[in-house]
Amino acid sequence: MKKIGKYAFLLAIAMGMMFTARSQNGSLCIWVKGYDEMGGDMLFSLYNQADGWPSDQNKMYKPGKITRVSDDEVMYCYRNLPYGTYAVAVLYDTNHDGDMNYNFFGLPTEDYGFSNNPSVYLSAPSFNKCKIILNKPRLQIEVSL
Repeated sequence: MKKIGKYAFLLAIAMGMMFTARSQNGSLCIWVKGYDEMGGDMLFSLYNQADGWPSDQNKMYKPGKITRVSDDEVMYCYRNLPYGTYAVAVLYDTNHDGDMNYNFFGLPTEDYGFSNNPSVYLSAPSFNKCKIILNKPRLQIEVSL
């Protein structure tokens, strides 16, 4: 192989690697519906591991927030996420305190939901039940509260 051909070949490989590395990121868009009142804050918690799921804010991968919801459906997008496994928890914070509130019996008084919409009984579903795989440029999921 001639010197010029060798460098052109190496340059083509390098550019291909750059394109491949860039294309390994995508957007995860969460469409939320099923809440009754307007004016609350929609809080999103994105986790990329089971450790800390879904309540340890220190182990959350990325937070997200929509303030003062005024429609009966909202969408929030995490952009430029590395391809991988994630789980989403959503809280509709009606009193704007940033926390899930509970009644006297320990039951939640605010709407919440998780990716994959698993059934919820006495505790939050596992990371495994809520995990989704981002492996394309845009993934849209629906979370019902």
